[in-house]
Amino acid sequence: EQLRFKLDLTQSITDNATTAIFMTDDKSRCTFMNPAAERMTGFAFGEVEGGVLHDFIHHHHPDGRPYPMPECPIDRALPEGAEVRDHEDVFFRKSGEPFPVTCNARVVYEGGVPVGTVIEVRDITKEKEAETALRESETHFRSMANNAPVMLWVTDATGSCTY
Repeated sequence: EQLRFKLDLTQSITDNATTAIFMTDDKSRCTFMNPAAERMTGFAFGEVEGGVLHDFIHHHHPDGRPYPMPECPIDRALPEGAEVRDHEDVFFRKSGEPFPVTCNARVVYEGGVPVGTVIEVRDITKEKEAETALRESETHFRSMANNAPVMLWVTDATGSCTY
């Protein structure tokens, strides 16, 4: 009864998570995807189950060069017994569209033996777009201030001139 409750609880957590959760075995084959992962990538779990996850969503660098698995910090987590935290990268949707992500990965152990990796992925497209818009806005307003036909200055809270 307690085991059933824990299984139901785990499924509720993964089903309701807004970040993508993947699990791979010791050969980097996909053994689990939550609904958020399916929505994010466009792949249904049945399409990638048992396949090498890297080949589906992380196969190329943003510039089009192939991304070999041995160079991938996520795929190196298991053989190196490492933990990956806040790693920014680019993944690819089923459609081929690249999108920026932040990843966390941790080795899963069974009886002290590494058996796979759990990977959490967050799509940071909106954050990257906001950063770009902010930079463009600052450039625009700095250009306007620099070219204004009047004298402008900005002070901080202490009255010191900052511009």
